[in-house]
Amino acid sequence: MAQHLPHAFIEHEVAQTQLPRAYVKYDALIVATAIAYEATLVTLDGWPKRLTNLPIHVRHPDEFRTAQESFSFPSPAK
Repeated sequence: MAQHLPHAFIEHEVAQTQLPRAYVKYDALIVATAIAYEATLVTLDGWPKRLTNLPIHVRHPDEFRTAQESFSFPSPAK
């Protein structure tokens, strides 16, 4: 984890967000795992979205929403 998100970064995020240290460290572990697997991270949390220098994509679930197309069901035969 420290290769991608150093301890100083975690402490900075704790100070910025006022979240518990354990919460930020857990999220940092998730981010580091996504980096290791070159995955796309989908998160509701705001702070990973602010990290613009990550080698992965960070997305919010809303980015996967699309408008539904209408679908007409045929009328049953009488």
